[in-house]
Amino acid sequence: MAIELRSDSIARGTVVLAKYRTRSAITDIPVNCGEILTDLNGMISFSPSKSSSDEAYYCVWFIHVHNNYKIQLYFTDFVMLDFLSCNSSSLLVYDGTPLGSHILGQLCKTPERRFISTSNSISIVYSSRDSIRRNGSWPGLTFRATYSSILPNNQSVTLSCFTNFMEAQISLSYLQSMGYSPETVFLNDPKCRPRVISGWLEFHVPYQGCLTVEQAETDTISYTNKLWAYAAEPVITHRKKLSLTLKCEMYQEAMVDTIYHADDTIENTLTQYGLFSANLTFFQSASFLYPVLQYPYYIQHNQDLYLQASLITSDPSLILFVETCVASPDRLNFSRNIYYIIHNGCSRAPGYRTYYSSSQSTVRFGFRAFSFLRQDSIVYLRCKLIVCKQYSYPSRCSQGCIKRHKRDAQLSHEEVYVVAGPVELVQ
Repeated sequence: MAIELRSDSIARGTVVLAKYRTRSAITDIPVNCGEILTDLNGMISFSPSKSSSDEAYYCVWFIHVHNNYKIQLYFTDFVMLDFLSCNSSSLLVYDGTPLGSHILGQLCKTPERRFISTSNSISIVYSSRDSIRRNGSWPGLTFRATYSSILPNNQSVTLSCFTNFMEAQISLSYLQSMGYSPETVFLNDPKCRPRVISGWLEFHVPYQGCLTVEQAETDTISYTNKLWAYAAEPVITHRKKLSLTLKCEMYQEAMVDTIYHADDTIENTLTQYGLFSANLTFFQSASFLYPVLQYPYYIQHNQDLYLQASLITSDPSLILFVETCVASPDRLNFSRNIYYIIHNGCSRAPGYRTYYSSSQSTVRFGFRAFSFLRQDSIVYLRCKLIVCKQYSYPSRCSQGCIKRHKRDAQLSHEEVYVVAGPVELVQ
């Protein structure tokens, strides 16, 4: 937050006194419901479950589309279960990621039910500060929402975020309309030059080059560069300058594209949300030389299992941490009938141990085949991985095992979910 004070020579002796305090944007409750949605159109619904009577909710639905789209979100139903619902619960819509973007609306405080994102991502965050059961009743909110993707017109500048680089394209006809040529357009590093492809000027911008700036933000790790256009004739002053900030904000597990219509203003920012990628692989021994290539992976009871989680990145400053790992007989449901191998960074499985890795973006661990396989002979594993910036302390990656829920000390990390299996017990 910034405060700007302006005065003239008349305002002598004026004193301004302000007090401020900070608070965490993260609830004490861990995320226990929600999902990532990547289809161009979809529906979300939520109602408190009476079967979870001792559990408070913190739910995040992150909608993430691709290829030049924005998102239109419409709440078809929104019901407060009692008159205290908005005191104990909240439902917010964020213009991007769940913590790192501004709020489009809070449904308890505004009658607005339709929202449009400014980028390719939008988030719905529901939280109840009390347990679901209170004096025999279930307070909270229920809702149903649909979303659709919108393709903007007047596409003159595009930005695409990939795992290790971004691509920026600017229309040659748009440049010419402003009086610029390809030779007058530059990045932060003037040595990084573009190429001309089918009427577009294309910049290939590596995250680790071209003077790209990396920064850990609220719930993303961002990579920023700047695209400048300079007039070849400095004596011409009426021409509007072109200055575009290119910003890729990486959040979770994939990559997407967005489109932006550039105005003839001095400053514009193109923000693109992307998703981190990671692999979860079984290995045949503690040497981690021979990965398991065929599935189902047949194992014996009490056999030692070895897993490697690897972040797909060229950024050496990123750290990977295994926050939670669960086994489930259902590949599509990791909330019921699960067996914890790791929970809140703490080991739960028998024979659990970690192994050395030369890269901080790779984690290796092992455990014994568990009794869970006696009930279900086939299981899948899903791990929640945390991506942190090196030297961003304290971060979730530096906290290690947390035996009890407590407020996160640092917001600048991302989460990635990966699945491996199936693993099948040989009878």
